Amino acid sequence: MDALSNPRSTDPVVTRLRPGDGALTLDASSCVPPEAPLAMPTQSLTRFNRAERHKNLNRHRVFGCWLARLFVFGGGLVLTGYGAYEMYKVVEVGSVTLLKWALLFLFVANFSWIALAFTSALLVLSGFSCFRRSHPRRLMRCMNARRL
Repeated sequence: MDALSNPRSTDPVVTRLRPGDGALTLDASSCVPPEAPLAMPTQSLTRFNRAERHKNLNRHRVFGCWLARLFVFGGGLVLTGYGAYEMYKVVEVGSVTLLKWALLFLFVANFSWIALAFTSALLVLSGFSCFRRSHPRRLMRCMNARRL
């Protein structure tokens, strides 16, 4: 409707890319950084060098991340089960029809994702991590070495 009531043109504004350069570009593309391709050397999938392998970062040798996974998925399953039970109690008033079963199914599918995200966030906010944390000074030395 603005095109009918607004007499001004709605064409994109064209500006010069660089002073002295004859190339013209749209305003929207000037906010994109210039292309910077990186080298991608070919990697062999048939050879394996143990010396170049990344070290295992698990904090606990026996448990690894299994305790965190058990907490996240087990907690999500328990919360989903509890939510499904409570929603069934709400839906069961009267008779449970096909539409109510569909509602319950969609609720459980949606609630399971919410419960999984909640338990995952709870684990992260509690400070538990199955990876070692680098010492801040060591991290700063690595960052400064890369700049040089």
